[in-house]
Amino acid sequence: MNRPRLILGLRIAWSVWWGILCVLLIGLWVRSYSVAHSFHYVGSQFAGIHPVTVININPGVIEFGRSKAAAELVGPDICRWIHITRTNPDIPTRSFEWFWTGEDFVVQFPIWLSAVLVAGVGVISWLLPWKFSLRTLLIVTTAIAVTLGLVVYATR
Repeated sequence: MNRPRLILGLRIAWSVWWGILCVLLIGLWVRSYSVAHSFHYVGSQFAGIHPVTVININPGVIEFGRSKAAAELVGPDICRWIHITRTNPDIPTRSFEWFWTGEDFVVQFPIWLSAVLVAGVGVISWLLPWKFSLRTLLIVTTAIAVTLGLVVYATR
């Protein structure tokens, strides 16, 4: 097995994957000024409350939100994708915004920022050395597991 050639192939595949995702985000950014998209998911009832997850694509921004809606709002386990053609593309947009209360959580950020971050992740494989030890792998895996555990704990 030719290890340097394998690593080169993995770097190229990594960069191509993130490059495709970056191009798709740029297309979404351009499309957001003419079409509004909204995704709603109503989860199963927990303690008399149906949690609602919402993803909105407004002109130039993506908005993620999670709320604990009243049980009578809608039935559980319902997904809705709403697609609306904009008649007025000159809607003012805000770039960075977030708020968190005990019941609701909303994060809004520009689509161009996500495209830049995705492009950066694609480039990072060419900047970092590929030599690492088993200890480094275990530390990174543990850090990822702890982070995901904290995210799951925070969303309950």
